[in-house]
Amino acid sequence: MKALVILVIVIVLFVLALIVGAQNDQVVLAHYLIGQVQLRLSWLMALMFLFGFIVACLGFGFFYTKTRFQVGQLRRQLRKQQRELYKFQSKPNGD
Repeated sequence: MKALVILVIVIVLFVLALIVGAQNDQVVLAHYLIGQVQLRLSWLMALMFLFGFIVACLGFGFFYTKTRFQVGQLRRQLRKQQRELYKFQSKPNGD
């Protein structure tokens, strides 16, 4: 449910960016690393928003994967320590 709400918010923000950008019909010259291109300002704004969204998703995906890997390692470590604790507790006392 939370993911659906976030997705709706992102879609609404993207549509708002397009609406605001549609009012900017001025042609601009965009220089990039290996060339240049003439675009309407609205398209340039939409493309930059989309590019930023993709970069953010890739960054989030990297950290999410890293965190999930760490969680798996910690769970294995916890199970190992719980087994050792159980073995220690189940040993009869030498009293």
